[in-house]
Amino acid sequence: MITPLDHTSTPQWQSVQPIRFIDNQLELLDQRKLPHLIQYISYTDVTEVAHAIKDMVVRGAPAIGITAAYGIVLAAKKLLDTSPNHVLTELTLKPGF
Repeated sequence: MITPLDHTSTPQWQSVQPIRFIDNQLELLDQRKLPHLIQYISYTDVTEVAHAIKDMVVRGAPAIGITAAYGIVLAAKKLLDTSPNHVLTELTLKPGF
């Protein structure tokens, strides 16, 4: 969702959240677009979340840590219906991350 900023409207600034988890999707405020544009990007996959961190969609150590934790949540949700061996294989650290 892309919303142009209206600097005269205080409520819009009060409702901006850098990280949201809605309907099993992680939504990140694209901090590369600030201060001119409020744009959220939705993520449903841990690999996408890792790329968002690497591409600096989210910035600042606390926000990066929270985003990484939500990435783990997304990965775990995908693995809920799989076998224990598959879970161990998927949770093994992948090269490049």
